[in-house]
Formats: sequence, structure tokens, C-alpha cells
Amino acid sequence: MGKTVSIIAALALITVSLSAGETSISSKLGCSFVAPAGWTVDTALSDQINIYYDRHPSATVSIRRYFIERANYIKSDDDLAEAISGLYSDLGIDSIGPEPAEFYVEGTRAIFNREFTTRDPVNKILYQKHLKGTVIRLSDGRQVLYLILAKAPAELDRIVLADFQSIISSFHIVEDLSQTLYPRRNLSPFLLIFLILLLTAFFFARNRRVQRSRNPLGRDSGNIWRCDSCGLANHVDSHNCSRCGRERVEIKTIRS
Repeated sequence: MGKTVSIIAALALITVSLSAGETSISSKLGCSFVAPAGWTVDTALSDQINIYYDRHPSATVSIRRYFIERANYIKSDDDLAEAISGLYSDLGIDSIGPEPAEFYVEGTRAIFNREFTTRDPVNKILYQKHLKGTVIRLSDGRQVLYLILAKAPAELDRIVLADFQSIISSFHIVEDLSQTLYPRRNLSPFLLIFLILLLTAFFFARNRRVQRSRNPLGRDSGNIWRCDSCGLANHVDSHNCSRCGRERVEIKTIRS
């Protein structure tokens, strides 16, 4: 059902976007997008889609999908901010002070955007870059990061900026998504052991209180009987003492 809804949504996107350019759906990356007129889509690579500006091939948009390793699953907003900051560092993006990386949550996906510049070390060309990242969780529990990176020489950026924004905003994930972004945290073994010990101590103390009290169950004390031999409190459904085995002695009221 979820897959059908995703496909319908993607088809609706295609219908709306046909007049604006060419719509592509990538079964390899599980996404769709609109390439404006004058742009060529290259899907030769198995893990990346490249979109080139026909008039100036140095202006490109790349779309990549990364499966996050289970050991590195993002389980909270703090984890996400830390992961984005790490990504920025890997890409050579200067951090903005000590503040955590910014992002926003839209439904069951987290989205972050960043603009930055880099200089090609070979030809010394200054590139303006536009980054959009989307973190989602698939219905099978796996977490995925989609990265869209649009770049162009600084002097060309203002010419293709509208097309960049069009491609990035048309990006749509057609995979079945989980109802939650973050997986549930597993209890640590130490916490589990602590809870077991705590419950054991509670029931041991409660059992001692029951055995020592004349009315151990309050208003429900009529549901127990005490063994005449060992004094153990037993439930009325037990006909023999669970400690010494003595048979319950029922006292019948004698009516005159």
C-alpha cells in the first residue's frame, strides 16, 4: 500500500512537471527529479546521477545515495547534528562557530542545506556550490542519506541558479519510508541487569511484607489462608501449603 502511494505521488509529480522539463525516475537510487530544458541526465554510474548544463558542462548537479551503517545509525537530533557537522568537515566546509549544524524535520525526514565555495587546486577556478541533504529511514529499518550537490563556476552560478533550485526542489524520494525517522534505542546490558535486580528486590521485599502482616493484602486478605504449621500465607485456591505441604483446615461456621 505504501509503495503504491509513493508511486502515485511520483506520477503526480511527473504530470505537474512535464511542461517544465524532463522528469526522470531512478530505480537504482529510488528517487525522481525534473531536469529543465537544456540539461542532460547521465545515469551511467550505479550509485550516482549526474545532470549537466548543455551550454557549459562545468555546471553540474549530482545526486547520490548512501546507506548508513547500522553501527552509525542516527538515533536523535543530537546524533543528526553531529553527523551533519562531520559531513561538512569531510567536504571542507567551514563550520559556523561552535553552534550545532542546522536542519529541519519534515514528516519522517530530516533536511539540511548549505551553500559554500571551493577553489579547484588545478585550474584555480572558484566554484559556487549548493548542497542539500535528506536523511530518511526506509520501511525495512535502514537509514539512508541522499546528497544533492549543485556546482558551477562563480561567474556562471547566477545564470544557472534558477535551474539549480528547480532541480533541487523537484527531488522526490519514491521508496517506502518508515513512520519514524529514528530507530528505537536498545537498552544497554547494564541497565537491563539493574532493572532485573531492582524488580527482584521489590518482589522479595513485598513477599516478606505479605508473610509478616496479619492483613497482607488489605481488603483482599480474605483471599489467603495461613498454614497452622509454618505460618505461610497461601492463596485460597491452594489446598496444601506451598512450603510444608500441610492440608488446609477449613473452619465451618456452626449455625444453631
